[in-house]
Amino acid sequence: MQQNSSLNIGIIGWRGLVGQVLIERFNQTKILSNETVYLFSTQVCDDITPPFIGTKAIQFGLSNDQSALAQCDILISCQGSEYTQRTLSNLRENGWSGYWLDAASHLRLNPEATLILDPINGATIKNAIINQQKTFVGPNCCTSLLLLALQGLYEQDIVKHVDTHTYQAISGAGTQQLKNYLTEVSTASKHIDINDLINSCCQLENPDNKSTLLNNVIPWIDVLCDEGVTKEELKFEQEATKLLATQTPISATCVRVNTLRCHSQSVTITLDNHYTLAQLKDWLSQGNDWVKLIEDTNPCELSPKYIANTLNIAVGRIRQDKHRSNVIHLFTIGDQLLWGAAEPLVRTCQMILKYQRQALGAKTDQVDWVK
Repeated sequence: MQQNSSLNIGIIGWRGLVGQVLIERFNQTKILSNETVYLFSTQVCDDITPPFIGTKAIQFGLSNDQSALAQCDILISCQGSEYTQRTLSNLRENGWSGYWLDAASHLRLNPEATLILDPINGATIKNAIINQQKTFVGPNCCTSLLLLALQGLYEQDIVKHVDTHTYQAISGAGTQQLKNYLTEVSTASKHIDINDLINSCCQLENPDNKSTLLNNVIPWIDVLCDEGVTKEELKFEQEATKLLATQTPISATCVRVNTLRCHSQSVTITLDNHYTLAQLKDWLSQGNDWVKLIEDTNPCELSPKYIANTLNIAVGRIRQDKHRSNVIHLFTIGDQLLWGAAEPLVRTCQMILKYQRQALGAKTDQVDWVK
């Protein structure tokens, strides 16, 4: 790649939920304004108005067109694990040496892939880029949101164990599930009679109405693994350990709830000692620029509706356990479509672009990395 030349950036699965948020963030940051962008999907989209503003050029392509994919210097996939599994290996075997950035889970624990959450492991990502590593993968959404919320405590090296119970929004299950839910809402409206509340509730919660998401909570996300734990729940400890480069005990119970956007978590943290709430709040607030402590006097701010479509990581309900002096509880909320999916991809893409632009003419420690 030549310095100051335009790069070819391919976005795969751009019409899905994560893809749409990804494009929104690229538009806001304008980091692709000098690049040629290829938008890959499973169907031809030539008649669709390009969603980008100010890019050098827009091209459309099919996500199964290996020759078109191979023209890209950076490929960003929001298409899912199955797509990654059947596509990336073929590209590599045919000599493609570009950067692969992925939102799916397939490669997260692969030793050749770098997990990307730069407020947590920015130095690791930087070193991977300098050392010409080419595969970067975003962590599980709730893992990312949890680590960002607790970053200040982990940096003090005082956390012994974390128990988290998640309340995960329907949009986290993907485009089709969200469509199903909105269809259920539309159908359910026909059964609502505010003058007959009991019968309305019976109609809406009757198993015979085939509703799976409306007025419901589902304590099963992803497949069941050994000892009653789901795959989603295993991701916390596995991925946190890789991100923090140290064994990071986390136990989780993951639940799908009847909200549209943002994942919430009720967290119990076992510390190595007793600390005052003032100390703990101070450390939490210093973790990163996005953590926002919510006081108990502002309960409405600790809700998905208040956090949606922002990069804020809300942390509130901070309190010490009544029976154990070294245990605290808190509640945290973050937008899983941003920090949990699109944002790590955008920020890592920006780091790669800056490295490619500047490293040829400057020492690598002078490159203006994302902060």
